[in-house]
Amino acid sequence: MNNYRRLLSLAMVIGLATQMITSCGGKDDHLPEPADPVLTSFSPAEAAAGGTVVITGQHFPDDKTKSTVKFNGLVAEITDARTTALTVTVPEGASSGKITVTIQDKTLTTATDFKVNPNAPVISGINPEKGEENTEVTITGNHFVAGTKVYFGTIEATTITIVSKTSLKARVPATAVTGKVKVLSSGLEAISAVDFWMKPVITGFLPEKEEEGKEITINGANFSLTASENIISFGTVAATEITPVSVTQLKVKVPAGTASDKIHVSVKAQEAVSTGSFILLPTLTSYTPDHGEYGSLVTLTGKNFATDAEVYFNNVKVTNFEAGRSATTIQFKVPANVTAGKIAIKQGGIQKEFTGTYTITNTWVVRKENAGLTDIGESISFVYDNKIWCGINRGYNIPVPDSYFRIYDPAANTWTQGPIIPSIQQVSHPVTFTLNGKIFIGTGADANGNYSKKWYQFNPANGSFTDYPNMDLPIGTYGTFAFTHNNKAYVGAGFNNRNIYEMSGSNNDLTTWSWTSGPAITDNCLYYSSCFVINNDVYYGAGYSSCGWGVHGKYFKYNLNTKTWNSIADLPVASQTTNGFTRNGKGYVVTETGKMFEYDPVPGTWKSMASINGTVPYLALVNDRIFAWSTQGMVAEYIPSY
Repeated sequence: MNNYRRLLSLAMVIGLATQMITSCGGKDDHLPEPADPVLTSFSPAEAAAGGTVVITGQHFPDDKTKSTVKFNGLVAEITDARTTALTVTVPEGASSGKITVTIQDKTLTTATDFKVNPNAPVISGINPEKGEENTEVTITGNHFVAGTKVYFGTIEATTITIVSKTSLKARVPATAVTGKVKVLSSGLEAISAVDFWMKPVITGFLPEKEEEGKEITINGANFSLTASENIISFGTVAATEITPVSVTQLKVKVPAGTASDKIHVSVKAQEAVSTGSFILLPTLTSYTPDHGEYGSLVTLTGKNFATDAEVYFNNVKVTNFEAGRSATTIQFKVPANVTAGKIAIKQGGIQKEFTGTYTITNTWVVRKENAGLTDIGESISFVYDNKIWCGINRGYNIPVPDSYFRIYDPAANTWTQGPIIPSIQQVSHPVTFTLNGKIFIGTGADANGNYSKKWYQFNPANGSFTDYPNMDLPIGTYGTFAFTHNNKAYVGAGFNNRNIYEMSGSNNDLTTWSWTSGPAITDNCLYYSSCFVINNDVYYGAGYSSCGWGVHGKYFKYNLNTKTWNSIADLPVASQTTNGFTRNGKGYVVTETGKMFEYDPVPGTWKSMASINGTVPYLALVNDRIFAWSTQGMVAEYIPSY
């Protein structure tokens, strides 16, 4: 009893463990169960000892050592094993009865009896075992008589010569395919143990153009289902990755080192050659760099570039290959006036794109065409909430009631209408600066030509203007510039003004603010000028001089620490209205006609940069993105060099 209980407990533990292993294992823990073999039929229905019988079905092992075939209990030799057919030899001493196929622990039995008939024809050999249409084949065996018919697969031979009861000759008929040879004699059938291999045929392949390492499909006839028996080469380069799909279709990967050439398929030392040539396409790897200016050198890397391969930059054909080209690299210069986009290679009539987008630098890209806005006059702009605000004008180009801010949203690429501008603030050429998140607008000329020295705080949230009398400049002026630096505000130049004023006092208590002036610059009364700041130096100039220069390109440097003036190199062009900004330690100026120049303070020189088409008197930086726009609502963005 105790032993029984111990055995019962052990069985329960084993059962529980088995249940846990089964329940805890995921689907990926188990390989799929192999499909059960199925026996469908056999042919011929009767044969003599030594004859061949083909047993058809599904899911047979393709290893003949893993199946056992018996004729009424007597083991037979398997001469060929495929997943859909087993070819066997009727053993000596076999008797009529069922045929069984045993695979592992499964035994399949034929539905009908096989009959042993010693008078049935037998094929003991065929010679040759391969050939093509009209090849004469000698078939040896027994019981060949007058009227015997021969079939290659399902196609009947029309030319047959009976040599004796043990030998006959037949010519391979047209349209025959690789398969068993059959002899029909006295109403009984004999099947060859081996296939007669017809010469392979290539009827076509797809795609006809492909790159190295990619798979193509070869269509035709008389291919082998055994991968190693299909020898494929592209020209003289052998393929190694071959997958038979059927006797009429092969899949193969284009081998490394190949070239455009004909495809060869050999089966049993018989070769077929494609009518047309396979076209090798280039393999695209990468290009460097992924950005640059017009005329910059770009290097494409890959494999199998043809000497006549065409290169396209955003669908514009490249013509400058002075830098050189080879089978693995192509170098070209970025064509003028193309836009950012894809780089592609066209070869063999096929155009393929590299991944990624090439960015054109030092160029202006139009983000919004002329929006048809009413001319907003001589305005100012500032950035608030990552949007560009522009407005404030004299009102003589626009009726006073229609004066309002316009707002450009770079994210949405839209213009919208902002708050109304009160008539008292409608002046020409005011300036603005932002300090501690507060926006200040001041100076300018009213409709009657009076120059303002007043400053207002503007609240974009409600559109209100707040006047702070203590912030008045010492003189009224217009066409000046304003900026902030190290948490201080500065206003300088302008009509009848030769000074730069610095605002001092508490940043939060506006009632205590006041302006202090540095030394005046001699013989310089500039307005409509541009300004940019590098470190503690203010660079400003160009515009219009009321000291007799007229429109000019003179430029000056003012140090905020030492409060000293110096002349620098002139802007290359004279421009009445310009805009300036600073980026990466260099200054930039965009003239009213769209010309752009870069100033490098180390050598102290100007460099001509990309220009914008059209008049763009306004400029702003939003999240380090540089935008310029016209009074009619055209917006362009500058793509800087990296």
